[in-house]
Amino acid sequence: MFFNLVYYFTFVPKIIVGLVLVYIIFKVIHSFYYNVVLTEEGLTLKNIYNFIDPYKQSVFYYEYNFVLVFLLLCLIVFLCYIYVPPEMIEDGKYVKDSILSNSFTYLPNYLVHEFSHRFWAIIGWDWWTWACGSFVEILFPCFIYLFSLQLKGTTLFTPFLFYWIATTLYDTGIYASDAVASKLALTSSDMVSNFNTGEVKGDWYYILKPLGLLDYAEEIGFMLEILACIMLAFAIYSIINYFICLSKPLNLEEEKFNK
Repeated sequence: MFFNLVYYFTFVPKIIVGLVLVYIIFKVIHSFYYNVVLTEEGLTLKNIYNFIDPYKQSVFYYEYNFVLVFLLLCLIVFLCYIYVPPEMIEDGKYVKDSILSNSFTYLPNYLVHEFSHRFWAIIGWDWWTWACGSFVEILFPCFIYLFSLQLKGTTLFTPFLFYWIATTLYDTGIYASDAVASKLALTSSDMVSNFNTGEVKGDWYYILKPLGLLDYAEEIGFMLEILACIMLAFAIYSIINYFICLSKPLNLEEEKFNK
């Protein structure tokens, strides 16, 4: 009887998190409806984007010129050359530790990844349980970035958030590339059981196999790694943009209007 109660109480944190997620989704939909749908112009792409980025702080409003764009493209190519080599994994570990794959960023990504497996397992849909680990790992910092756009002055945090997103894409890309080869040593979602190289298949094997995409695992992994390099380049560029914004003279009239 006691063990049955303990088993059922393990669902309490998941239920609480689920209720919080439902509440957040409800508030977002409610705000979207009243601030976008019920406006005079109605549901337009402009209104939708203004709702997402009311203070015009996203990359679409960065300062760009020919020289900076050229340097940004060169940086992306350089990062791809460094971080997307033909062989990403060997002997059960990454080829090298890097700015995109290190113990500092691994821990939060790992916790989000594994908690997502455990949380969504409640649904009982096996494919989604496998998939949500990597998907939520990537989406979690993306949602934090979207939320940060609702706060004025978020450009200070943008480089860190872009870097966080880049690390999730990079780790997920390596994981996807290993779907067939199984060269990585893995950990179970219980965060206790460990498996040596080749003992078990990773998440992406079970994600891609039902979709008939297993033969393209390395290509999918490489695309995610390239996206990671692009995000890292924008993280670096966003620092430049931050100082460009600081160097601008304060427009008092615009500040008064915004208030």
